[in-house]
This record gives sequence, structure tokens and C-alpha cells, in this order.
Amino acid sequence: MVVQIARSVRIFYAYAHKDESLRDKLAKHLKRLDGSHISTEWYDREILPGADWATVLHRNLNNADIILLLISADFIASDYCYGIEMKIALERHNKGHAHVIPIILRPVLWEDKPISKLQVLPTGGKPVTSWPSLPPNYDYDEAFVDVAKGVRKVINTFLNIWKGDDLYNLGHYEEALDAYQKAIDFKNQNPSLLEKTGTALFHLKRYEEALAAYNDAICLDTQNTEYHSNKGDALFNMERYEEAYIAYKDAIHLDSHRTRTWQNMGKALFNLTSYEDALAAFKEAIRLEPQNADLYKEVGDTLVSLKRLEDALTAYEDAVRIKPDYGDAFLSISGIFEYLAIQAYNRLKQRADEAHERARQLGTTK
Repeated sequence: MVVQIARSVRIFYAYAHKDESLRDKLAKHLKRLDGSHISTEWYDREILPGADWATVLHRNLNNADIILLLISADFIASDYCYGIEMKIALERHNKGHAHVIPIILRPVLWEDKPISKLQVLPTGGKPVTSWPSLPPNYDYDEAFVDVAKGVRKVINTFLNIWKGDDLYNLGHYEEALDAYQKAIDFKNQNPSLLEKTGTALFHLKRYEEALAAYNDAICLDTQNTEYHSNKGDALFNMERYEEAYIAYKDAIHLDSHRTRTWQNMGKALFNLTSYEDALAAFKEAIRLEPQNADLYKEVGDTLVSLKRLEDALTAYEDAVRIKPDYGDAFLSISGIFEYLAIQAYNRLKQRADEAHERARQLGTTK
């Protein structure tokens, strides 16, 4: 299926002003790179006079898809470039919200810095200014071409991710998975991308593979509640309810205000026949979302399992009060009334039989 990608890749340049001429040369090589998908390059010279430069700069840094760190001695010596911009960039990179590319402009000791964990450009970390320079107007073109090729790979990765997102939203999970897989081939340390891959696999009912993807995402970002919750969903569908319960519990430990996680933990506990604990989980979900009819239905089902039929009837009636066309809840109400009616009939029939037997013993006949 052909998908037209509407958005552009946003690139942010972080650099020391002494390196502005090199930044300008790099920008020329990246201009219109890979068609029209790179139309929003940004650097601090675009801040308008009178604007709050720190606010504008941070907004663009936090919205960027690709962050280019133009490394030199001046960059590393700058408290702002090194201490603030690079810190924000690496935090976003580690969370999978952006892709950071350090570009070594001039010779400097960078191997002991945080950027050493990332793939740097040009190839092999050879500084741009150490490449051939052809006078008079083609300074370091060979180096910048090498950098542009590397940046283009990252751009194509973003395009594959966005293509996958569009296909996923259209319900084309197999094609979405293919697009995500192409991105993973280059960007396999991105927890968000691994989670997207897992969710596509989940919709394809490939739960073992989905679980593996979620586990990989969790290894990269242990504090993301969505990853733990999705892991629980995969385990639940594999009928591994004890492990699902643990995954949901981990998710709730990180964020206890998510209705869906409490609800799904309740379902796992229900399948483990831990009905009292399941009831507590469903009630917590109701506290967070009191107008969710499904939660009252699940409370009712749990109370039935606890043989608390009158309480179950109240829960089902709450469900249909919220959702008047809730057929399943009405069916459950019908089932309880039928059961209670049969129980009442049996009790009355037993009393009638006992009375009839006593009358016979007394010799009384019709």
C-alpha cells in the first residue's frame, strides 16, 4: 500500500558560534536531502529580534527529530552547548524521542565524553577539517558528503517509522511491521520503535514475538509504564496470567493512575481465581473512571464468582445505567434473576412437598 507521508524531518543544529562557517557548509549538503522531507532545519540564527532566545531554542530542540551536535573544542568548552544543549539532546535520544548524531568538526578529545556511546560522523570519527580541502570554494566537501550519507540513513529511518505509524492506524499491521522492521535494522536501540513493533505483532496475534519486542524496549527504558502494561497484555493473551499480573503490577508501580492497567490486572487476577484481589483492582479502576460501564460489568462477574449475587446485580444495574444498550450486562441481569427465581421456586416447592407429606401422614386427603 502506498502511503503519502505528510510531515517533514526536523533537524536541529547545536554548535559553537566559532564553527558557524562549517555549519553553513554542512547545511548546504543537507539541503533538500532525500526530496522534500527535510524542510525544517533550525539553528539559533533563526531566532527573531526581541524573542526570548532561550525559550525559542529549547522549544525547537525539544521538537527536533534529528539533533546534530557539531563537536569541536569550542563546543566542548561551551557551558551552554555542552552542559545544556547536549544534555537535553542525549536525554531525548535515550528515551527514543529524537536521534542524536555527533559530527566531529575539528580535532578534539571526544572519546571520553558521553557522545562516545553514539555513532559519530564522519565515518570513523575522522574530523571534517582533517579531510581533503580543495580550494577555493570546495572546502571539505568529501567529508560533508560522508556526513550527508549518514544523515540520510537516519532520515530514511524516520520516514519508515512514520510510514509504519500511518499503516498501523489504517489497520495494515503486516505492512506496518515491515516498515518498522526496516527502521529497526538501523535504529535497533530505540525503545519507542521496539514498542511500536511489539504492538503491530500483538495485533497480528504473534504474541511471543510481541513479548520479545516489549522486553527489549523495557531493557532500554525500565521506567516506561506503557511498555510494562503492553508486556502484560501479551502474556495475558498467552494465558500466562501470573506473569501478566506481575507485569501489570510493575506498570502500576510506575503510574498508578492508568485505568486500563488496573482493569487488565483485575482480569489477570480473575483468571487466577483470586476473586477478592480482582474485585479490588476493578474497584480501583472504577475510582479512576467511574463512568466506564465495562468496569461495573467486570465487578459483577467477579461478585458472581464470589456468590455475592445481590451485589453482582447492583453492579450490572450500574453498568446498564451508564450504558443503556449494554446487552451483555442485561443478559447477566437476566441470568441472576433466573437463578434467584429457580432457587426461590425450589425452596417453595420443598416447603409445599413437606406440607403435602405431613397432610398425608395425618390422613388428610383432597
